[in-house]
Amino acid sequence: MGFDRFVGNPQAVAALRRMLAAKRVPHSLILAGPEGSGKHTLASMMARAMNCLDDEALLAGDFCGLCTPCRRIAPMESPEQDEEFAKILAQRPKMRAEDRRDHPLLFSSHPDVMAFLPDGPLRQISIDQGRRLKELAQFLPAEARRRIFIVDQADRMDAAGANSLLKVLEEPPDCAVLILTATHYYDLLPTIRSRGIVLHLGPAAPEDVERFLGARLPEMSAADRRLAAHLAEGSPGHALSLDLDTVRRLRTAALGLLSAAVEPKRNFDDLLARTETLARDGEPLENLLAVVYSLLEDLLLVREGRPVLRNIELDKALRQMAERIDWSWMVRAAERIDALQLNLRRNLNKQMALEALAVALAP
Repeated sequence: MGFDRFVGNPQAVAALRRMLAAKRVPHSLILAGPEGSGKHTLASMMARAMNCLDDEALLAGDFCGLCTPCRRIAPMESPEQDEEFAKILAQRPKMRAEDRRDHPLLFSSHPDVMAFLPDGPLRQISIDQGRRLKELAQFLPAEARRRIFIVDQADRMDAAGANSLLKVLEEPPDCAVLILTATHYYDLLPTIRSRGIVLHLGPAAPEDVERFLGARLPEMSAADRRLAAHLAEGSPGHALSLDLDTVRRLRTAALGLLSAAVEPKRNFDDLLARTETLARDGEPLENLLAVVYSLLEDLLLVREGRPVLRNIELDKALRQMAERIDWSWMVRAAERIDALQLNLRRNLNKQMALEALAVALAP
């Protein structure tokens, strides 16, 4: 048990354990890193370690995972798996705006440990959540040594919510610890960044992600674990959520579209038929573009004489296609996909966007 279960980022984990062993945990911590790198999991582990009753574990800057506080705080690692909270999440979109303001979204499995999660149509930490946090931070712990507040995806706070949180950070109560997670660290206000100790998390090694998947999904084949670990780019959370059947279907269709687009004697009827097939797929355009982008990244690696990074099953097909494209095509493809991604929030027509992409990639 303890921090040994965390996948990757041994330097960040070691730094946290030193803080705990020395009993010098700051009032504000910022865990920054790519989506799925384990920021929320690590924040929840810190909450358990700060309230563990095992003296031997505490001296080592760890937690036992077996005592009452550890077991009560454990659900914080995966709030979405809590049945009651899942019902609340399902009801949120149907609630009136004023009801959401009166009941800001938070999750707690322990009276002194709370997680504030992005809420509302824009998936932001709102000013109502910031006000609620500020109010709760003033109370003394009911059971724990210190009250712990996890602000998940704090980089998604709106301006009002950020300013409300800043007031807590400027004069933090002695009994409170705030742990912020952020995918885009520099989207946080400079004043918030300056008031917290930041630890940057990086991607985990593919072999570490494979071991993680083996422990969590023992029924998964070794080949699927290897593929998921490479597709996830060092993100254990992403690897765990991947639907490999869907990924394989989308990759095959996307690679077929790219190959048809670069054919010297291209058939535009075939090209448009392929875009229509992709458009009819139920996957959002954002996911389709992510698959295409991953193929382009691997094509670039192959052209530079390096091994395929993500789409390891398509190594042969990617090498064959790489012989038919040049650097200018790669640049044009990347620029076109970047432009589409920037316009995703404008409710683009999926088929028209894919058709424009395919035609733009034709030599």
